Amino acid sequence: MAAIGELVSPSVSFGMDPRRWKRIEELFHLAAELPVVERTAFVVAACDEDESLAQEVISLLAFHHEEDQETLLMEMRSLVQERRMRMQAERDAETENSD
Repeated sequence: MAAIGELVSPSVSFGMDPRRWKRIEELFHLAAELPVVERTAFVVAACDEDESLAQEVISLLAFHHEEDQETLLMEMRSLVQERRMRMQAERDAETENSD
């Protein structure tokens, strides 16, 4: 049984890749040590283009620190929206340049 505050790997019961779980766990612990307002930006930057990885880590942070849940989720939505807008602008610029 896991100790309080210890994350339990879903790799056995849910078939998650153990390497992916290790990365999620590492990012979770690193982010948990940061001030709440810095966590989401750290996770998004650390996950680079892997949006699902960022969502997993942020979700764990939100539920681990319930008092921070709404703040973390709002920051995550904002950062994801910013990234999508930036990616769309890049695609639009590529399309313009190819014409």
